[in-house]
Amino acid sequence: MNGNLTKLNYCLVVRLATVLACGLGTSMAWAPSAQAAGDVQVTVTDGNVVITGDGRDNNILIIGVGRVVGRAGTTVNGERLFDAEGVTNDIDIEMRGGDDFVRVEVTPGLNLAIPGDLQIHMGKQDDMIEFLGVTVAGETRIDTGDGNDIVFIDGVFSPSEEFIRSDFAGKFTAETGDDEDLVEINHAIFRGEVEVAVGSGIDGVCSHASEYQSLDQTSFDGGEPDGFPGDGFFELTVELAGVVINFEEFPDDCSFLGGRDF
Repeated sequence: MNGNLTKLNYCLVVRLATVLACGLGTSMAWAPSAQAAGDVQVTVTDGNVVITGDGRDNNILIIGVGRVVGRAGTTVNGERLFDAEGVTNDIDIEMRGGDDFVRVEVTPGLNLAIPGDLQIHMGKQDDMIEFLGVTVAGETRIDTGDGNDIVFIDGVFSPSEEFIRSDFAGKFTAETGDDEDLVEINHAIFRGEVEVAVGSGIDGVCSHASEYQSLDQTSFDGGEPDGFPGDGFFELTVELAGVVINFEEFPDDCSFLGGRDF
């Protein structure tokens, strides 16, 4: 590791290269583009729900296991929202191209688990995925495709002020493709295998107050070095030291990766 870089240099490079701002604090989950639009299609077959984007800049929320809401001009099956009934298995999200925003969150007051697998393919261009208090009973597979992408995971407070952590029971896989990406994981529980690979580009991964129950099956891979100053990883504890590979620079504050300032 090269320890000669100053925090300021690292911050400036990441800010310019990734369209992420340093020192965002808790505003990390930036507002999606006002240009979002298009029509997202939702179908349910044999208990599986399939959500398909149209190649434009789509902006949707998936609430609980069945409600899909369009935002910022995006419609769902031609309407503002669609309630998918009979979802008993997997959720498969295929956004195709465009600068897309997808948030998956709990139903207010109800911590409903996604009963099967959760799979998200974002396609090319600059995308953002948020998980807020999500429970997945099966596997979680994320592929952001190429582009400057953000994957943001955190808990959420219920109306009764209970804090609900995101909880992934099965294998969790995240691949961010080429270009400049940020993966931020807060207050999450991973009960199975974890594989996070950020591909080529100047990327950042940070983990805060999260629990990895299968450390012998956990890996964070920064990929081959690609440009100055390389990839950054941040974790407040040392328990992940043995599972982090191919990261060239280790800042001591997540804000210098474009994430929160803890």
